[in-house]
Amino acid sequence: MCGIAGQYSFGTENRINRADLKRMLDVIVHRGPDGEGIYYSDVCAFGMRRLSIIDLEGGWQPLYNEDNSLICVCNGEIYNYIELRTELISKGHVFKTKSDAEVIVHLYEEYGDSFINRLNGMFAIALYDTRLRLLHLYRDRLGKKPLFYSLINGKLYFGSEIKSIISCSDFKRECNYAALDYILSYNYIPNDMTAFKNIYKLMPGEHMVISFAGIKKNKYWDLQLNYTYENDNIPERVALEDIDSLLDDSVKIRLRSDVPVGAFLSGGVDSSFVVANALSHVDNIDTFSIGFAEKKYDESPYSREVARILKTNHHEKIVDSKFFEYLPTTIWLNDNPHGDVSFLPSFVLANMTAQHVKTVLTGDGGDELFGGYDKYIKYANSDNKSILSFFETNSVFSNELKKSLYKGKMNEIHSSQDTLSYIKNIMDRFQIRDDCSTIDNINIILYLETKLLLEGNNLVKPDRMGMGNSLEARMPLMDYRLVEYVSSLPSSLKIKDGVTKYLFKKIASKRLPENIVYRKKQMFTVPIGEWFKDSLRDMMYGVLLSERTLDRGLFDPDFTRKMLDAHVAEKENYTRQLRLLFIIELWHRIYIDDLYVKPPKLIDVV
Repeated sequence: MCGIAGQYSFGTENRINRADLKRMLDVIVHRGPDGEGIYYSDVCAFGMRRLSIIDLEGGWQPLYNEDNSLICVCNGEIYNYIELRTELISKGHVFKTKSDAEVIVHLYEEYGDSFINRLNGMFAIALYDTRLRLLHLYRDRLGKKPLFYSLINGKLYFGSEIKSIISCSDFKRECNYAALDYILSYNYIPNDMTAFKNIYKLMPGEHMVISFAGIKKNKYWDLQLNYTYENDNIPERVALEDIDSLLDDSVKIRLRSDVPVGAFLSGGVDSSFVVANALSHVDNIDTFSIGFAEKKYDESPYSREVARILKTNHHEKIVDSKFFEYLPTTIWLNDNPHGDVSFLPSFVLANMTAQHVKTVLTGDGGDELFGGYDKYIKYANSDNKSILSFFETNSVFSNELKKSLYKGKMNEIHSSQDTLSYIKNIMDRFQIRDDCSTIDNINIILYLETKLLLEGNNLVKPDRMGMGNSLEARMPLMDYRLVEYVSSLPSSLKIKDGVTKYLFKKIASKRLPENIVYRKKQMFTVPIGEWFKDSLRDMMYGVLLSERTLDRGLFDPDFTRKMLDAHVAEKENYTRQLRLLFIIELWHRIYIDDLYVKPPKLIDVV
């Protein structure tokens, strides 16, 4: 587990900049405080910051094949490395370490580009072939590990975090207002854009090849969409057995580590099941949770009960509005603005956890995979089966609100792009009509949420907030084998008789009491809307209506004030809208106005 960064030069004019490479690695030291490794040539150079999890003494990167013609760095974990290593040794390959990542260079030798399909893990990989002067970049199937890139002045820059790229001397920081328009709809960026001009994401399941001839991208994996009821007749018993087996193996291989593995425990069914399953493979486990002083939002009694039942070594922390001071830290770690306020408690939870362990199991991804959100039931029970209307209804800013809010550049952008186009393109690819009620619409929604919400937001959170505290988060419910299987099932086995996550809950009830498995879902969120009315009210008015904010010319101050006044007076609930505008302004101050090489304090940016 680490952070990676590097450069590739396309010609003689702009050779590799050693000073830039050093800066690229220094700014992500939080991802790997245990050490640094660098490979350097006049064409390609890259490095890594290491968080030691497997082969503590010998697993340093970069890693090489037998004749040093192949070099790689990898951010992440290859969970099935033991099986792959055994196979490769039987074929004559010689290993120098016991690292999980060393299998990459030998697999490439043996199978070429197709080696990537043999990996089960979370990863962002840079692999350089010195003989052909080819640089390969890979991102894992679901996008659990990030990888960004930019083409500047004849060089390709890449890194686990955007801050590595913008720290380079060639880069000019500018806001990408088109991406900002997407964020104001979705709360995150659902495509390959970033909030910075000329910086892009390598998308999940993508492979990029960089050579003197240029850049090529291809998709080595994509989730298949089942919406034709082709598996509608699968017996429930068979599906339960298959999922139970996949879940068990997914948890088991994620316990492979040379350091202790802990677990986040919210008290919800996902994290509780992961912990219960882990305890069938290990004797004990440390669990970690966070609670809130406001009882309405506090899940700590449930996590405490699960910890007592499972007899874990449990740690918890209760927070109040003072932890809002960490908001600039979460923005700095994210690189892109995100409107999801649960990044805040996730950061505090990761910070506490990192005092005890280096890696944790989490329950992330279960809701998107098995159908866990109430919005899915609401959609299923609605007469309106429009897929696009589902996303419009759940937008932070509707088109009507945008018309009232936008000024200047934002008006220009909004008039020239459709933020639903990304979804429309996917629907066109599968020849799906928006209002078609003769197909499995719920599965279409779950597929789109897996493609959009997971990559754009919900998998960003455990990575950035965890690695911001030098903590690795492992997500058993996001094992690609499990995702492929569950995605092939009809939604009638995911949401049934008004029960969300129907199949998963039946499996979980074998290990957990029903009051935990079937209790009403409680969102992992923060009472920030209440704080906006009292303890944070002056700060919100002060920042959103400040001269510095208004000089950007993006948002109408009268409409902003109208939202603030209505929210404070409890005439309307503008929590989602106000917190996103606040975060966007702080992001400008942290990344566009200035460039902080370390997380700023709240007092520095408000």
